[in-house]
Amino acid sequence: VDDIIKFAELEKFADTKLKNFSSGMQMRLAFATAVQVDPAVLLLDEVIAVGDLNFQKKCLDVMLDFKKRGKSIVLVSHGPDSIQSFCDRAMFIKDGSIDIIGKPDEVIDSYTTYMNKLLEQRALQIRNFMIFSRLAPLVTSFICSIVINKVFLKSPDIFSFESIMIFIGMFLILFRACVVLALVHHGFAVGRCLTRGSA
Repeated sequence: VDDIIKFAELEKFADTKLKNFSSGMQMRLAFATAVQVDPAVLLLDEVIAVGDLNFQKKCLDVMLDFKKRGKSIVLVSHGPDSIQSFCDRAMFIKDGSIDIIGKPDEVIDSYTTYMNKLLEQRALQIRNFMIFSRLAPLVTSFICSIVINKVFLKSPDIFSFESIMIFIGMFLILFRACVVLALVHHGFAVGRCLTRGSA
């Protein structure tokens, strides 16, 4: 146990309950535990991203030592650099299914191409939505101002001062609402795009 805590660099928190550990501390402890028992197969999920540079280097050194000793290591990562530098073979899982298995260069190229296409599709969707968000309030405001002018004000002149003021007010309200919707849509689209693929 002492060796595990020492490797994880958590000596100061040895008496702290596990439920009070941060996710990074839990990942450190999990990795330290896994490597101390000397497993035949080591399954790692984004462990290289945990901790400071010194701890990351320590993890890489252990992984390279395992690799030299002929241990099987399965590394799950969204980082092409770690896959490129560490793995002999790679697999790209796209939308829950295996897309390609092969050399890291080939798999990373497939992953990069897929992500670029996905980003282009999202950018096009966002651009179309932004165009709609500008046109929709303009058209809707014009229609609403005509209806209000005819039904409530009973004015035959659709270009009266009251109609113009109603149009401007409606446009400002709807335009702000559409801008907010566009920003929310943009955030969701980028978020979905960044979390879909994994190598």
